[in-house]
Amino acid sequence: MKITNNLVLVCKKHKHLFLIIIWTITNMSVFQILIERGNSRVLRADGQSDTPWLLTTENGLKNGDLTIQLLVLTENGFIRIDSLSLTDNFQALEIPKYIDNIPNWSLITPRLALTSKLLGESLKFELNLFLERLVDYELPEVFGVTYDPINSPDGHLNQLLELGPSLIAISLQEIETMDPRKLISFLLDIRKKVPGDVALYLPGGGIIGFQSLFVGLGIDIVDDSSAYRFAGNDKIFIDGFITSADSNHSYKLTIKENLDELSRDFSGVVRGLNRNTLWTRIARDMHTHTNVARIISLLSGEFNEEIEYSKFPRNSNNNLNFTGDEGLFHPDVVKYRKRVLERYNLPDNTKLIILLPCSARKPYIFSKSHKLFENAINKHVRSQRNGITIWTLSSPIGVTPRELENIYPVKYYDIPVTGNWSNAETQIVGEMLSQMLIKVPNKTQIIVHVSEGYRGVIEYQKRNLIISWIGKSPTSLNALNKLTKTISDYFSNQDTITLREKRHIRLAKRTIQALVNYNHGSNVDLNYESIKLVGRPPRPIQIQKNQTHWITWDKLNGDLRLSPTAIAEIAKKSVNWIGTNMEILQGSTLYNIGIQQASAAISPGDEVVIFNNDKSMIIGVGVAIISGITMQNLNKGPAVKIRKKCQLKVE
Repeated sequence: MKITNNLVLVCKKHKHLFLIIIWTITNMSVFQILIERGNSRVLRADGQSDTPWLLTTENGLKNGDLTIQLLVLTENGFIRIDSLSLTDNFQALEIPKYIDNIPNWSLITPRLALTSKLLGESLKFELNLFLERLVDYELPEVFGVTYDPINSPDGHLNQLLELGPSLIAISLQEIETMDPRKLISFLLDIRKKVPGDVALYLPGGGIIGFQSLFVGLGIDIVDDSSAYRFAGNDKIFIDGFITSADSNHSYKLTIKENLDELSRDFSGVVRGLNRNTLWTRIARDMHTHTNVARIISLLSGEFNEEIEYSKFPRNSNNNLNFTGDEGLFHPDVVKYRKRVLERYNLPDNTKLIILLPCSARKPYIFSKSHKLFENAINKHVRSQRNGITIWTLSSPIGVTPRELENIYPVKYYDIPVTGNWSNAETQIVGEMLSQMLIKVPNKTQIIVHVSEGYRGVIEYQKRNLIISWIGKSPTSLNALNKLTKTISDYFSNQDTITLREKRHIRLAKRTIQALVNYNHGSNVDLNYESIKLVGRPPRPIQIQKNQTHWITWDKLNGDLRLSPTAIAEIAKKSVNWIGTNMEILQGSTLYNIGIQQASAAISPGDEVVIFNNDKSMIIGVGVAIISGITMQNLNKGPAVKIRKKCQLKVE
């Protein structure tokens, strides 16, 4: 059984007890994860539509043909509520409908008077009594329980999870006006503690502007009750905004328009999740409500490190259209910067690094400006060209080595360029450049050839640089000539580099090694002796070693797939590994139940090495469906799409 992180609420002082309790938890959810994008998931249960769900509340909680029964557990049994908000006063019910059994798709909550003055004194007693009563009943295959993160005692969520629910309803009042820090803390904390295949339901969370944000933070289910609540306050949802209803609008008409707008907006959220454009939509929705803007600002700042970036897919290939600083904090962009800082290695024989500005066209190398730069760089250097490494500076991406220009998100972003950098852009890109230069040997020289707008980025770090150009037009004839002369002057004092390979082979090796490091970690290194490149774009290039297939390289999209023999060269050092309880793989999918261990570094879409139970054999190569962190916490559902099966001893 795998360790889960469900019991984080246990007192941290008792670490040994904490670990022992964790090992006892099992998960019984009926959901399986189909797609994982950060905290957001697409979940599937037999016979039901895929999440996210927007429940209707007019006649109970419904999702299409599915009705979620709300049951209140009392000392006399269960009260069935056909239509009631989770925050209503259950003790005020005049005609309770008692039932003896718990049907499937029930949502069970304790009877609490949330407006009672005695709540603070009785809450812990009532919640413990709720758990004691609930264990006396036979629980159905699929059910949910409510959790109040504000008023529940420590450990209550852990006890609820031990029951094996399929969904947790988070009871919070006045979500749109709640303190943003508290709201973020609650949602991120709950998402980390609850297994990935247990759905989170936020009653009242279907609010224009908030829906995309809540789904982005890990909420799987919301409802349309806000349409009625806002209509009661003469507020209408229209064109993606919340505004005052016209005086000629009846209450009934306002409700109808609110419901229609909520449904339309939620459909866009679902499309955004499936197409991996959700966080672009979240940035747009920040203009809907001041608290949405505050939450996004907090997520970009003090809560940034609490986001588990390894859960975001490695390669999504969607276009990222930014308008400003929001692109700096897009999870895919942040994840790219983190991976480059952690995994990029300077190519062997690098004597000179040239810093260049970005371009509107991607990849940069195909732009008119970078073609001019290449021509200027290549003049007079000949064999020394192998000692030159090029980094491109851009916002919001940061620093991009030439070898990584074709990967996502570098190739797929767009942003209007004014030439004026904001303080946030200067700080984030400057900090990334500084951290990368720290790892560069002092004997390696850096030449700067950028426009005036990059001055703040260059001055952000303290290393001595050769300034070829910081001016208005780095592509002018004067600037290009100066770049050529600066490079020529530098190499005039350097030894000649002897080359034994054709240029396209040298460039291929550099790019392949950079991609292998980006995918599998900074410590991996392949042996490139006796390789041959077969084919050319747009088809993937087949790389042979000793006349057998070794690597498939999609040069246009920066994608690399290693054969089992190539994987065997890096298996011991790859950060993307999985230990199974099998000696031979069966079928085309590896499920979580067969996984004993999984590296937390694995992201959805990553190439993974699959080992047998004692890691003495490589039994396969696959592509991760979910993150390694999520694999650690699940005992069912698909985890890896198996690409190749093999039986290779680990040397």
